[in-house]
Amino acid sequence: MSQAQAIRKRKQQKVVETEETETVENINGQLQKVIHRVERIRDEFSEPAAWKRFLMRKRVMLSIGIFVGFVACTLLLTNPPSSLSLLLEEYDLPTLGAAEVEWRELFSGNSPLVPWNIGRANFDGREFCVGEELSARGLRAKHPVILVPGIISTALENWSTQGEYKAQFRKRYWGGASMVMRAIQNPERWMAALMLDPETGLDPPGVKIRAAQGIDAAQKFIEGYWLWEKILQNLAALNYDTNNLELAAYDWRLSYRNLEIRDGYFSKLKHTIESYNLKWVEAEEGGKGGPDWVEPKAMVAFLSGEMKDTVTMSPAASFVLERYFNKRDRAKLFRSWAGSASMWIKGGDIIWGNETQAPDDTDDFGHTHGHFLSFRPKEDEKVPHIMENPGAGNLTVNGANDWILSHTPTSYQRMIASNYSFGFERDEKKLKANGHDYTKWTNPLEVQLPHAPSLNIICVYGHGLQTERSYWYARGEYVQDDTMADSAHPQCHGASECESPRVEFPMARVSFIDHSMTDDRAVPKLKNGVKVGEGDGTVSLLSLGAMCVEGWRRKRWNPGGVKITTHEVAHQPEAYHIRGGASSGDHIDILGGTPLSEIIGKVATGAGDEVNEQIISDIRKYASRVDWDGDLRPDYVF
Repeated sequence: MSQAQAIRKRKQQKVVETEETETVENINGQLQKVIHRVERIRDEFSEPAAWKRFLMRKRVMLSIGIFVGFVACTLLLTNPPSSLSLLLEEYDLPTLGAAEVEWRELFSGNSPLVPWNIGRANFDGREFCVGEELSARGLRAKHPVILVPGIISTALENWSTQGEYKAQFRKRYWGGASMVMRAIQNPERWMAALMLDPETGLDPPGVKIRAAQGIDAAQKFIEGYWLWEKILQNLAALNYDTNNLELAAYDWRLSYRNLEIRDGYFSKLKHTIESYNLKWVEAEEGGKGGPDWVEPKAMVAFLSGEMKDTVTMSPAASFVLERYFNKRDRAKLFRSWAGSASMWIKGGDIIWGNETQAPDDTDDFGHTHGHFLSFRPKEDEKVPHIMENPGAGNLTVNGANDWILSHTPTSYQRMIASNYSFGFERDEKKLKANGHDYTKWTNPLEVQLPHAPSLNIICVYGHGLQTERSYWYARGEYVQDDTMADSAHPQCHGASECESPRVEFPMARVSFIDHSMTDDRAVPKLKNGVKVGEGDGTVSLLSLGAMCVEGWRRKRWNPGGVKITTHEVAHQPEAYHIRGGASSGDHIDILGGTPLSEIIGKVATGAGDEVNEQIISDIRKYASRVDWDGDLRPDYVF
């Protein structure tokens, strides 16, 4: 081999070695990249990503579980596989036959559980039927109609232009889906916005919440849950519109006095009525109350933030409620709303009974409703919750008034004393003088109806539902709470003079409805610490009808001889109807029923004389047991 060839061969070997080296380096580089990617993937799997962490949340998993369960039921019960039925029969398990029939019925085209039907009162085009039937008789809009919503019905919206609420300007804080979202996302801020100043009863600094206006303000509480919508539909069929129909929305959190001071509500209402060329009967001092004049649940809501609706919830619903809006928060919120105190029980023991009996006790009662709050001792309890004074711990309404007020802040006690009165007055001179005292206006037992012989009052309410009437209460541990009286034995010298001494250690004793007390065989029935009576599911029968069938029949409360007609609606809910249907007597759902729409339609069109007296309960017997006259002689008007 020549020298030139040897040199060429060595060069070729060096090139090959260089290429091999570069190849090895490239392979090593690629391998390092692969290893790096594997490590990154491993890290991603070892630490859940944001979307995985989101899916692992309990609320998300609960929602997914409900959805999967619903889909599974749909697949199994809509068209169940034959093999599943054979398997159930083989092991002697219940078949799906009955469940399948129920399921198909629930989700038929007319079912309220079909998404596009939720919230509708009827599902066969009956929404306007009452108005259309009256219109077919030739009845048309005659009298202007003003609808005044009840407590909590009117939507409230934010008008704050400063601070953290500025971004939610004109957003609803009460009513609508936005309320639910705000209550869940930031319950503390939501509560702070809705609470009123404890001293003035008006807006707290930096917050401005006002009532929504117009028909939409109380047409629905939330999408799918109507309030006045069905009444409006039937009035529209009688040629009513915004020219002769008003919904007088108001901020129900305020006391009546503050409602006029801040919003001029009653002056505006008077102007609206006068604009329709109607006479405002003795209206310089405001309204004179109505049949819904007392509600037991209001009192215990102020005390412990509970009522039958909360203590009888399912465990799951109760957990959600306590998680986002617990008892202490509810009581604190209720106490800041002076307007809700208008539902406080009125009339005392004269109306609601004494330690021996109550007017609405049944003939075979075992425990009288006169014991409005009852306490019982527990042998195995470290802190016994029996009341030490008075007696064995059974409180009538008079005693419960003072006891509940003594467990509220002094600011709330002053608010009650300066805005409301809950007594019972028989003296005609005092009744007449009370017409000039705004603290009496929400109590029909202390004021007279207007001198207006041409005025007619029609009391319409439902009957046939179990309604909370009195309660069993328990006493728990001592806590420190700035919304309660920090004293083991608060002193109360009447309904308006309560002493709540403050100390530096926990002395506020927790009180709550005794959930362990349940007895379906007792008379009255006892469910989760609530003694149930008669009514419309929310308001007691005595509250609904006693003044209509007895009190206003007397001249001392009805000097002008106003005609009173009482029309009770039997609760006869339709099967598979989520709101009871056209024959519901429920406190809210009656607004979508045929009887009430028909009565309102007849009165509005000038056919009110067709509304007849209809009594289906024992209200006359119960009301006759009330000591209306005392030492006076009955002075019946009719």
